[in-house]
Amino acid sequence: MRRKLPPRAPPKKRGSRWPKKPDLHISEILAWADEHAARTGYWPNDDSGEVRLAPWDTWGTVDSALRNGRRGCRPGNSLARLLLKHRAKPKWRGHLVKQRGKPKWKGYPRKRRMTVEEILGWADAYYKRTGSWPTVNTPGPVARRRDETWLAVERALNSGTRGLPGGGSLAQLLARCRGVRRCNLRPRLTIKQILTWADAFHARNGRWPNVGSGEVGDVPGENWRAIHTALAKGARGLRAGYTLATLLRKYRRHRGRRNLPPYTQSTILAWANAFFRRHGRWPAQQSGPIREARGETWAAVEAALSRGQRGMPGGDSLSRLLKRHARRLHGKKRPHHPPRHTPLAIKQILAWADAFQRRNGKWPNCLSGPIEGAHDETWTSVDTALRRGHRGLPGSSSVALLLEKHRGARHFRHRPRITNKHILAWADAH
Repeated sequence: MRRKLPPRAPPKKRGSRWPKKPDLHISEILAWADEHAARTGYWPNDDSGEVRLAPWDTWGTVDSALRNGRRGCRPGNSLARLLLKHRAKPKWRGHLVKQRGKPKWKGYPRKRRMTVEEILGWADAYYKRTGSWPTVNTPGPVARRRDETWLAVERALNSGTRGLPGGGSLAQLLARCRGVRRCNLRPRLTIKQILTWADAFHARNGRWPNVGSGEVGDVPGENWRAIHTALAKGARGLRAGYTLATLLRKYRRHRGRRNLPPYTQSTILAWANAFFRRHGRWPAQQSGPIREARGETWAAVEAALSRGQRGMPGGDSLSRLLKRHARRLHGKKRPHHPPRHTPLAIKQILAWADAFQRRNGKWPNCLSGPIEGAHDETWTSVDTALRRGHRGLPGSSSVALLLEKHRGARHFRHRPRITNKHILAWADAH
C-alpha cells in the first residue's frame, strides 16, 4: 500500500522588488505641470525627464500610468489630453473633439502663418546672440517664439505650408539672402582651378598637396579633403573617377605613393656602382637619398627588397643583393657588411669624457649622444661595450661606474642616505 504524502504547502508570495509608488491625482499632476511650465516656459511631455516636485517620478511614468490605468488613474487618458482639457495646451498631433459622447483625437491644429522676412529676422537675432547661423539641428525654440523650433521652420519651408512657397530649406534661404555658405551648397569646381591651387601650394611648401594637407591657401572654406571627395564622387560640377593623386599625376606628373615605378636589379646595381665611385664604399640602408634617382632613397630600396614591393620578389636585402652580384659591380672591393667597431681602451674613454666635461660642464652618460671627434661612436655604444665586455673591455661596468671610479663623479645610485637630522641641519644652516 502506497503511503500518503502530506498535502503540499501553498507557494509563498514573493514581494515586489521595488516599493509601490503612491497613487496619482489629477490635481497633483496639474500642480507639477504648472511648476514645470513656470520654470522652463514649456508644458511637459513624456520626454521631459524627472518631475521636479516628485523626484521619484518622471513624466514618462506619469504618462504611462494615465494611459494604462495604473496608480489609481482611469485608463485611456494621457498627459497631453490632460493638459489640453485642463490647461488648454495644444497638442502637436491633433486636437480633442467629442464624437458620440466619447473624446477622440482628430485632425491637426492649425499653425500660425509665417513669412520669409520673419524667418530671416529670427535668424539675424540668433546670429547676433550666438555668433553662428541656425541649422535644422539647432536645439531650443526660436527667439521670441516659444512654440516654434528651427526644425518646424525647415519643414514648413520644404513642404510649402504655413504661407511659405515650399521647395526650399533653411540652409538655402540663408545662403540666398544672407550669404551663409553650407557644405551642400558649395560653388562649382573646375580642373583648371584645382590645378592652380595645387601649383600655389607647391610653390609655397615645396611639395604637392594630398588629402591631409588641410585648408587651401587663401580660399576660405575649401580644404583638400573636400576637393578629393568631390573628384571621387563627381560632385560640384566635376566628373567622377578622379582623385587628387591621379589628377596631379596626369597633369603635373606627380609621383604618388601608390604609383611608384618598379625597381630592377640592374638599376639598383648601377646606382650602387655610382655610389661606390663617389664615396669609395658600398651603400647601406642608412646611406640616404640616391643622387641618380630623384625621390629615391636607399632605405626605400631596402624596404622594397625585403617586403617584395615595386617589382621585387621579397625576402631579400641590399647587402645580400650586392654580394650575389659582386662580379657585375665596379671596383675591386667586394661588398660586405660594415666592419666591426674598433677595440676600445679605458684611457681613450676617459679622454673623451674629459673633453665632454670641458665643453659642457658636466660628465657624460649613456644618453649623451654621439662622441665628438670619434667617428661612428656614441656614448650608448660605449656604455653597452662596458656592460657586456665587448671590444676588448673587461665588462660588468658602465660609463657612470667608470667615471665614478676614475674621475670621482658620483653615481646617482650610490648617493648617501638622507635622514631627518641631515635635513634639519641643512635648514638651520640655511
